[in-house]
Amino acid sequence: MSGFQRPSRMPDLYQSTRRLPFLIDFPARDRQAVEEAADQLDERQRQADAARRKQADEVHEDLHRQLHHLLGDGGSAELREAIERERRAFRDAWQPPAGLGQDAAKAKKAINRRIDALVRKLGTTSARLRLLSAEHDTRLMNILSEVDGRATQGYHLGGNLDEWLSLSPLHAFPLPWGAIPPPDDPYDPHRWFVLRPPFWGFLFSFSFHGDNFTGDRELLLDPPAGLVGNIVTLDCDDADFSDAARAQADAQVAFGFVPPVAGILQVAVDVQCLQGWYDLSIRDNFGPSGGAAAQVNWITISLLHPDGPDTQVAEMDKSDWGTDGDNLSIEHRRLYPVQHYFANLFSSEPVRAGESIVVAVGTRSLDWAGVGRMDLRSASNYQWFINTVEVRIVP
Repeated sequence: MSGFQRPSRMPDLYQSTRRLPFLIDFPARDRQAVEEAADQLDERQRQADAARRKQADEVHEDLHRQLHHLLGDGGSAELREAIERERRAFRDAWQPPAGLGQDAAKAKKAINRRIDALVRKLGTTSARLRLLSAEHDTRLMNILSEVDGRATQGYHLGGNLDEWLSLSPLHAFPLPWGAIPPPDDPYDPHRWFVLRPPFWGFLFSFSFHGDNFTGDRELLLDPPAGLVGNIVTLDCDDADFSDAARAQADAQVAFGFVPPVAGILQVAVDVQCLQGWYDLSIRDNFGPSGGAAAQVNWITISLLHPDGPDTQVAEMDKSDWGTDGDNLSIEHRRLYPVQHYFANLFSSEPVRAGESIVVAVGTRSLDWAGVGRMDLRSASNYQWFINTVEVRIVP
């Protein structure tokens, strides 16, 4: 295909940092095993990101081949240039004094009629292009929404009080106030161990990939205070027929733990929501257009032990939105600020008795978006205060 060109792509990004000061108290063998597991955790994320990028590139190339088939040699470039001319002309038309008071709706209709006429001249219809772009957006969203780690559900404590009370005998006491009663049997190897702030260790990471998008993350992490959070933004100012991006941010506090007996590790986390919102704006760019965006926030645990890393996530909030070309503005707020939530998570594999491991607890935000001929802005802000972390080996 002489007119087909491989679509350009943005460079991928993966960053991670960790500080585990308590490792100096681990035996040398356990310390080395934890460091290796942490490196494996990073490498696992890089490999998952690379696999998603490869799949996304294949979808992009398929779309551009089909566009070339529909529009012919040079047709995609001609349509793109025509849309850019209309965008510049539309903006120029509003400059004062002549542009003041013009009818925006009427002007946009005239522009879309001209673009539709050009598309027909090129041998297809705007409806066909819009459908093609939507089909590929759906494929991209399925790729970008993939969850890294085993996922389960989180809970609003007030609405699930019975489940919280039945989870541990310690929940009959006001743990968030600092009351930590002694266990009934201090020699029981399956008893709950309770940890509260201050924490001193931490892990955090950020991964991003996208085409014609920029992505950023603001880390909110104060281990001594038990604060974990992320602000994630995605921006696209000049989307082609189908561009997409994915950003994932993790923030965790960490502590050491020595299992008294071998078995599955259970971690119960009581958190308070400090911030929990998602804002989205999608604006039409003329021509065949559409867009979609979504986000998920989890409470997470990561285990670093000799058998390798293990990540579990509990879903706390989720939303997804879409438009077939109309402007869209969303302010998503469903979590209750300051109220308590909890997660009940289990390791995938048994841990060994007497081997020092690292337990990391925090939050993950995953935002993704896909647009065709539209501008997009999104921002998510999820912050949690970790009240208590309870750890035990399941009986």
